[in-house]
Amino acid sequence: TFNDGYYRFSIDADDGVRFWLDDELLIDEWHGAENRTYTVGRYLRGVHTLRIDYYEATGLAALRFLSEYITSFPEWEATYFDGVTLNGPAVFSQLEARMVNPLDYEWRNGSPLPARLGADTWSARWVGQFRFNAATYVFRAIADDGVRVYLNDQLVIDGWRDGYTDLSNRFYAVGAGIRTVRVEYYGRTGNAQVRVWWFEDFANSPR
Repeated sequence: TFNDGYYRFSIDADDGVRFWLDDELLIDEWHGAENRTYTVGRYLRGVHTLRIDYYEATGLAALRFLSEYITSFPEWEATYFDGVTLNGPAVFSQLEARMVNPLDYEWRNGSPLPARLGADTWSARWVGQFRFNAATYVFRAIADDGVRVYLNDQLVIDGWRDGYTDLSNRFYAVGAGIRTVRVEYYGRTGNAQVRVWWFEDFANSPR
């Protein structure tokens, strides 16, 4: 039985593992592996059935399952796509909670939905409503691969390219109130990571 909220499920396995939530296969990693970690998230409420299948090949045998309840309100509407262009029908959409940084994921050599998105060539969009003060803000984004950040449909950070990106930009005189932040991301090959956050730039804010 789950309280109303967002849950992150993590599995450490050596070797193969599959994880179902009700009848939906969320993690499908049925292969030999040395101490790999797989993570997925879902917004849940009420009674659900969890199932884990595991097999041991050779060497070390290990299995660890964690369920983490994210207490913050789900501020992001997340949508995931096959391919790196954010086009076509969505593979999956869900509400997601903010973290210490508003958006902070590291999938390493995987994806958010291993059973439905391959480890390479996928993309995602997060849209959230956040309260800002009447101030100047610095926006930061770290990603591997491409990332774009919009504030009320105005492009603030443009790192839409392959490879590791660490960018910042200053947005002057953001008006007080609720503003829409949109983050777009794609992972082409290798490590997959995105982190986006912002903070007031007091030295350049109106007094």
